[in-house]
Amino acid sequence: MYAELATALGPGGLLLDGDHFTLDEKESPTLARLDLSPAQVLRELDELAQSMSESHIATCVYAVYDPVSGECVMASAGHLPPLLINPDGSVELVHLPPGAPLMISVPNIANLYVRLNLLFGRFPYANRGLLDRTHRVFFTRSLLRRLLADAGFLIARETVSTIPLPLAFPLLPPRLLATAGRLLEGLTRLLPTLLGYQILVLARRV
Repeated sequence: MYAELATALGPGGLLLDGDHFTLDEKESPTLARLDLSPAQVLRELDELAQSMSESHIATCVYAVYDPVSGECVMASAGHLPPLLINPDGSVELVHLPPGAPLMISVPNIANLYVRLNLLFGRFPYANRGLLDRTHRVFFTRSLLRRLLADAGFLIARETVSTIPLPLAFPLLPPRLLATAGRLLEGLTRLLPTLLGYQILVLARRV
């Protein structure tokens, strides 16, 4: 299907499909004449979309077909996989390789501070920190892992940050904070679920 459409457009045909995202008559030919790869064009479109509005999210798949070589190069930004109609009429999904990794930082609701408060029947919301009142979801390491797996992501690296002692105890002497910080780092490596402050994850779509 894409090959037929691109052939109708001519050499260097440009195909763009997206959700609530349009280019005017001047922008489309300009992009086609830039001779950029699909990945580069998506970066240009991302900057263009952000300049138009920061309150909307769009997905996009972009393809360039060369009728001479018979090659069709595609790039996708969060869009559903394109469909390819074969000569025999069968239809298949075109699975594109995953792109940039996903980096996540979420508060660890299983931290010792939260557990102690729950033990005494308290859940002290605050303007920042683990119990920031603007948070809509409170994560444990197991919950974050399960959500990423359900969404089709594989965790490449996972770690936790330590409690920011200078923010928690701003009146303590710097030397004492430095010593306590080194001790806390060691303990956090041994007990990441209990003492970890932020859960930091690097994940890739599989």
